[in-house]
Amino acid sequence: RAWSSGPLAGLDLTLYGPSGEALWVGDSYGTALTREGFRTGAAGEYSMVATWRFGQGVASYRFEVLSTAPEFFRVDKLAQLAVEGTPSTRAGGAAVLLPGALPSDDRGLYAGGYSAGTATRAGRLPITAEASLVDPLTGVSTVIGSLATGRAFAAAAYIEESQSADYNGKIVVFGGIDANGNALSTSETYAPVDQTFKKGPSLVEERAYMTSLLVTGTSSFLDDKIVLAGGERTRGIPQNDKVSGLYAEVDENPREVYYFDPKSGTIQRFMELTEGRLGVAVAQLSDGRIFFIGGGIDTIPSARGCEPGSATFCQCNPGGVIPLCTDYVDCVDDVCQPRNFTRKDLATRSIEIYDTQTGNHKVLPQTSWLRHGRVGHAVAVLTGDRVLVVGGSS
Repeated sequence: RAWSSGPLAGLDLTLYGPSGEALWVGDSYGTALTREGFRTGAAGEYSMVATWRFGQGVASYRFEVLSTAPEFFRVDKLAQLAVEGTPSTRAGGAAVLLPGALPSDDRGLYAGGYSAGTATRAGRLPITAEASLVDPLTGVSTVIGSLATGRAFAAAAYIEESQSADYNGKIVVFGGIDANGNALSTSETYAPVDQTFKKGPSLVEERAYMTSLLVTGTSSFLDDKIVLAGGERTRGIPQNDKVSGLYAEVDENPREVYYFDPKSGTIQRFMELTEGRLGVAVAQLSDGRIFFIGGGIDTIPSARGCEPGSATFCQCNPGGVIPLCTDYVDCVDDVCQPRNFTRKDLATRSIEIYDTQTGNHKVLPQTSWLRHGRVGHAVAVLTGDRVLVVGGSS
């Protein structure tokens, strides 16, 4: 890693393998330079050579081996495992169990995601289409194919046998982001019997980071339908272009909640949340109420950041005390209302409820909120309609 002050101070790094070949090259001007992980099957001595870039300023550096994993790898097995199709290390995939999908088989599908262990903190994520079956009892994973479109942060749900002739015993994977960083409006179905992926229904709009929930036993129109809640209209374009000074708020968290009807194969809107929530957790209680718990919401700072340029872009104000970049909306006669989502996806403690019996929707009082705001957490409904909330990001 390298830190520096002054123009053009930076570092070149090269990783060499046991035979002297250059395995990875990186360079940095003034910012931290890291390689989060390097996967190899060759034993021996590895070396990292650092070369300072010319420039003015004071620079310091630190280099360290972050981790090795001898407990997970044996050199004499790596080649054989690679041939057999060992699943790659990845995160952000869609995961769902297949209860009874195959005889005496309670495995789960893990589809898509992005390659973990790569430099994912800057630029776009390395999206993968890889799909694997995972045995939760043994931890054994097997690659079984690929999605038609690589996607990460998609929602997925298992369709039971009784719900639809077209979707019997299948998994549907909804939305997500593609390799260009754009949210997807497409979906795919997976048939466990023949392990095939096919085109599924289209979302009403592009959406990533959604949450899915199968609704049953409510005696309402939502029974046997898949609720699709939360998420983000992600766009793979810079939101703050420092060269031109233009800013576009493109990753808004919409409030609309949809449902997928396996019988008709359609997706329809049925309610709106009070706040759009990315990575929200959704749970159904025995009385038919659906809880929308936590998630990441957009907040609007009061600081003025720039002058209006057009309906969707504006020029940053370099002379401002706080150089925020604001999107101006609702322009009438050149008078615009500023809206700024610089502080995005903040974890919220709030909980909203939709009552399937009455169609009413409300936000719980603050005394019933989570103790800590969470995004991307998990929930499970326990005996007595208690809801267990686990993990997530603050």
